[in-house]
Amino acid sequence: MLPHPEDIVFNVQSLPPLHLNVNWLFDCKYPKESFAKIRSDYAIYNSVRSLDRTADRAKAIDIELESLREEKEGLQKELGEVRGEKEGLQREFGEVRGEKDGLQRELIDAREESELLLLQLHQVQEELEYYFLENQRKEEKLHGLRGQREVLLRMLRLHGRFQQRFLALDGRIALPSLRRQLMPWWQRLQRS
Repeated sequence: MLPHPEDIVFNVQSLPPLHLNVNWLFDCKYPKESFAKIRSDYAIYNSVRSLDRTADRAKAIDIELESLREEKEGLQKELGEVRGEKEGLQREFGEVRGEKDGLQRELIDAREESELLLLQLHQVQEELEYYFLENQRKEEKLHGLRGQREVLLRMLRLHGRFQQRFLALDGRIALPSLRRQLMPWWQRLQRS
C-alpha cells in the first residue's frame, strides 16, 4: 500500500506527485477528507503546472515579441533608407528627364539647322553650277574673241603692208588687189 499523499513532499514544481492519475484512488479505501484533499492537491498541481506552462509561453511570446519589435525597428530603419534612396532616385530621374528634354530640344534645333544648311548648300551648288556654265560660255566667247583678235591683227598687218604699197604706188593699182585679199578675212570675221 502507498503512503498518504500528505506525507509526500510534492512541492517541487518539476516533479509530479506519486499519483499520476486519479484512478488508483478509487481502488483504495480512504476517508472522504483524504480523497478531497488529494483531489484539491491534484487540481492545484495541475493549475500550477498549467500556469507555469502559460508563464513559459508568455516568456517565449515576450522574447518573440521583443525580437519582432527589433525586427520591426530594423525594417523601419531600412524603410526610411529605402524611402531616402527612392527620393534621391526620383530627384535624379527628374534631373535626367530634364537633361533628356534639353538634349531633345538641342537635337531638334540641330536637325532644323542641318536642314537649313542643306538648303543653303543646294542653293550654293546651283549658283556654282550657274557661274561655272557662265564661265564656260565666257571662255568660249573669249576664245572666239581671241581668234577674232588674231584675225584682226593679221588684217591690220596686211593692211599696213598694203597701205605702204598703196602709198608707194599712189593707190592706183593696189586698191583692187587689196580688196580681193581682205574680203575672205572679213567674211570669216562676220560669221564668227
